Amino acid sequence: MKVCLASFHCCIRVVKEMIALNKAGVETITLCHHMANADLQYLHSNIVYYTDQYDYRAKLERLRDIQLIHVHNEPDWLGRVARNSRPDLPVIFDAHDLNSVRLGWVEEDEAFVFKHCDGFIFPSQGYYDLCVSNFGLNPEACSVIYSMNSEDHVINVPKARMNGIVYEGGLSAPNPEDHGSIDYMARDMREVCGLSFRHGIPFVIFGANGEYINEYVPTGAMCLPPSHYEYMMSELSRFDWGFIGNTKTCSQRKYAMPNKLFEYVAAGIPVIAMNAQECGEFVEKNELGIHVSSFQELLDRYNEHKRLREIVKEKKSLLTMESQVEEIFKVYDEARREHEDEIQAGRPFLVGASGLGQRRGRVCTRTKDCGCAFCEGISREARVRVPAGQDLC
Repeated sequence: MKVCLASFHCCIRVVKEMIALNKAGVETITLCHHMANADLQYLHSNIVYYTDQYDYRAKLERLRDIQLIHVHNEPDWLGRVARNSRPDLPVIFDAHDLNSVRLGWVEEDEAFVFKHCDGFIFPSQGYYDLCVSNFGLNPEACSVIYSMNSEDHVINVPKARMNGIVYEGGLSAPNPEDHGSIDYMARDMREVCGLSFRHGIPFVIFGANGEYINEYVPTGAMCLPPSHYEYMMSELSRFDWGFIGNTKTCSQRKYAMPNKLFEYVAAGIPVIAMNAQECGEFVEKNELGIHVSSFQELLDRYNEHKRLREIVKEKKSLLTMESQVEEIFKVYDEARREHEDEIQAGRPFLVGASGLGQRRGRVCTRTKDCGCAFCEGISREARVRVPAGQDLC
């Protein structure tokens, strides 16, 4: 099988899945605008870059020897353009992030991909449950694939130990007048950094970019610039804990299972999940860390890292992307069957005047009493933003 892995910035989750698919005998083409981890470009056997939506469509149309398109959001328009440009192929939508969770409403492109793609992969059980229920998806064509590391990026020889907490990933530093999204506001880690410093616990941040360093240095945090992925992975192994979450809560933290969780585990260190529901439940259940709701609770349980480190050391080699590749194949197989059934039934994808089209024989006028599973599902949880006068379905 030859698969196109389409994304915007080819994040590390794309790389993890690519490595596992390649080891399982799948030939992949990486189609992206740029690479978030340019240092890992050597792992890709075939990379094609695009410049904008029109070039993306043109590149997809020219890839005539692929059998399936595996789209990684965000943005969601990647899935819409893939579906419209290649109606002859099954399209898998890998939902890294959902704006309906971040923002509280379903935007047009997100509604489109869940209506018209053939299979769906989610990074968390929370995302899976929400989308299968709200969008009326076929569970057989959906699966949870955690962002586990490749076997190649499990650290078996840790570096010299240091005490303290390490954090890698997104940051923000909003002003009091900033009216950013709830997710953006919840990435303000300065309170956690300051509390850690005041209690004598080193707090190290990997990937602090220049925009925020001046905001974080006064908190007492040690701010390290972005580094090569493989170097960062080995450095993570030095610390007592890896950190996820915040003193604040938000919907994204409730449902997310971020890359950093599995990168901490692959580095051999236990995880602190603060106000991060699914992460916390996962690490507690698997004895990979602790789930806390306040910094005081973190302090009370801090020394548990000594016991948990030994458990993480034993389990890290089992929690890999390669161990999940059969689940990816199940989604691929079901999506291909469903796509073929539709072609045989004479129901190809048709793009309507609104650009949203009709598919799978389900026609919806988006009237008040429509009653279709798709529209009824999303109306329970979120309002839909679409241009005035334009049908959703």
